[in-house]
Amino acid sequence: MSVPKSLLSFGHRVGAISVDCGKPFELKAATQTLHARIMSEADTLRMIHGFQGQPRDALILLTLYATGARASEVCSMSWGHWVEQPNGNAIVAITDKGDKTRYVVVPASVWTQLKQYRAEATDAAPVFPRRTGRHLVRSQINRIVTDAKQQAGIDNPVSPHWFRHAHASHALHRGASIGLVKETLGHASLDTTAAYLHVSPDESSGLHLGL
Repeated sequence: MSVPKSLLSFGHRVGAISVDCGKPFELKAATQTLHARIMSEADTLRMIHGFQGQPRDALILLTLYATGARASEVCSMSWGHWVEQPNGNAIVAITDKGDKTRYVVVPASVWTQLKQYRAEATDAAPVFPRRTGRHLVRSQINRIVTDAKQQAGIDNPVSPHWFRHAHASHALHRGASIGLVKETLGHASLDTTAAYLHVSPDESSGLHLGL
């Protein structure tokens, strides 16, 4: 589809076609692809809470979902990035690949589990270390997600990034503002976040009418 779209758009730019016929394909294709990669809340929580393995691995799944962070961002987390708040929540500083830092609030229910797992680890220590004591790498998180998917009986392929999609979709569905989700996930454009508003097959404005 990308080649015909490019040709149609090019034809419009050079004046051969009066209307950019390639433009409508982009959002539709992206939205359809995104819809296929959003797990239900039930499947997401089943993968997290039903995981049978190392406590560390279940907490990785929980952290992916609770923060909406990318796998690489979770790999690079150290305990010094986390600060507990008076209300029991925690704030984690997440630095993306462009060296931009965002601050994400994590619920007390999640932070309590992470604190219990931390034990005596120093601020400089990785939150999720491998056996050598160094930070995990993404391939290890991929394996953990695959194991959790199989244990949960989910047939579709699932990657760590699907927890990020789930975070955005589920938070919006539960009433979080689109601006808040944008800042939490570190999207550069509001259009990226807005795509999640178009992928819920169970929601429509017609359901909000007085019928």
